[in-house]
Parts: sequence; structure tokens; C-alpha cells
Amino acid sequence: MNENIPSALSQFVEQMLATVPTGDVRKQAMREELLAHLLAVFADELECTQNEEAAAAAAKRRFGDAATFALPCRGLIGPVFTSSVERGNSCAGFS
Repeated sequence: MNENIPSALSQFVEQMLATVPTGDVRKQAMREELLAHLLAVFADELECTQNEEAAAAAAKRRFGDAATFALPCRGLIGPVFTSSVERGNSCAGFS
């Protein structure tokens, strides 16, 4: 496989996740899952096209616009909670 293809697909996933409002651990899990799906779609497309560049482009098209991926997620995330210190508590959970 052309060494640029996995890198390009990884960069596409990074673009998708760039504005997802979540923590690092969750984002890493999402990154791994999305990349696995994208590579599977790439493999399917490669069988049909027999061309890595065309397969990568088709896989990205099937995934959709990376820039708008996070938009539906924003409504699902609740308000950001302030720390206990910012609320005036000396210990978390105690007032």
C-alpha cells in the first residue's frame, strides 16, 4: 500500500475530530473506531476501483464532510461544569 494513504486517512479522521467537544480519552477511542471504519470502507472501495487514490477519495466521500462531523455532537454535550474551587467549595462534593 502507498504509505501516504494511511497517513491521509488518519489526517481525515483528525479533521473530523478537531472540534468534537470531548476529552482526550474519549476522543482517542473515537479516533480508533473511526479510523477502523474508514480503513474498512477504503478496502471495499479498493476492491472495486483497484486504485488506492480513487479508493481513498471514495472512502472519504462516503464518510462525509470532515468539517461538519462535530456539529451534531455539540447539542448532545451538556453544560461545562465548573470545578469545586470555582464554586467556592474547598473539596469536591463538600460545601
